[in-house]
Amino acid sequence: LLFVLLGYAATTGHFMEGARFLFHWDLDKLTPQAILVAMGHSFFTLSLGMGAIMAYGSYMPRRHSIGTSVLMIAFLDTAFALLVGLALFPIVFAHGLTPGAGPGLMFVTLPLAFGNLPLGELFGTAFFVLVALAAWTSAISIAEPFVAWAVERGMNRLTAASIIGITSWFLGIFSILSFNLMAGPEYHLFGKTFF
Repeated sequence: LLFVLLGYAATTGHFMEGARFLFHWDLDKLTPQAILVAMGHSFFTLSLGMGAIMAYGSYMPRRHSIGTSVLMIAFLDTAFALLVGLALFPIVFAHGLTPGAGPGLMFVTLPLAFGNLPLGELFGTAFFVLVALAAWTSAISIAEPFVAWAVERGMNRLTAASIIGITSWFLGIFSILSFNLMAGPEYHLFGKTFF
């Protein structure tokens, strides 16, 4: 599906503009804040510091090389991110959207792209089902260290997973509501929303 999007992006007439936006090197923009944002992105995309890598590693067979796995994961993650950028930014420029809109940009650009493709409804449905599965498996991997900890202390795995899942869902509801119903200043704590 990514290669289908990449092919469509190449037909928008803005492919080089998107590639230039993605790969143009401007040393003046390399500020401490930009480095912090890049580090935040890498920590997020590789699930560093959240225990997910620890959970994956604990289930890895002993015969696998950690060093090889680390290099392969870093390479594949970077290659995938670059391909996504090459697929999304030409679509962004073709439709006059703002390229700095963040991760939510995917939910703006991709429906436009799929809407212009033959069999776009089929590709779009498949793509967003896969995005939902990726989010779901990521949520499971983030919850796994807590579940494993509770199981080690004698709790039933189903009970531990249910308690952690319900708690995460409940906290997630407040995070979502902090963008609309609970966005007002009366819901702020120390000037910040729940999210």
